[in-house]
Amino acid sequence: MDVRSIMSLAVEKEQAAYELYASAAKLSSDAAAKELLTDLAAQELRHRELLSGLDPHDLHGIEALSDGEPCVIAFGLDEAMAPRPRVMDLLAYAARREREARDFYDRMAAAATDDEHRGMFTKLARMEEGHRTRVECLRQSLIGGADQG
Repeated sequence: MDVRSIMSLAVEKEQAAYELYASAAKLSSDAAAKELLTDLAAQELRHRELLSGLDPHDLHGIEALSDGEPCVIAFGLDEAMAPRPRVMDLLAYAARREREARDFYDRMAAAATDDEHRGMFTKLARMEEGHRTRVECLRQSLIGGADQG
């Protein structure tokens, strides 16, 4: 997998994350969950735009990442989702995807040969970890609300 393919995959996954959060927001009847999911969808769109604006020729050293690295390949795999998943199922899936995205961007940062791109990928990794944390907190609050109601 060359740099252009890796970056194309990253853009596709950010688009898929946007669609996941937008769908979950539509399914959610909880106002706080809907607000959080809508915010996460918007952030994923910004990630997509940022990555779309990168010139793969400027990303020297990233190709070394693609030689049999399971992290890059795993980021591209999607598990089958039920045709009409529940919000909790979407959130569990989203948390796993955010962890995969974080790991992917950490690997990209480690492979970057210049400070600008290393910093950008590190920031994206931290943002994806923040998304994962927010999704997990939302899941826990919804579970707690279900237990009490």
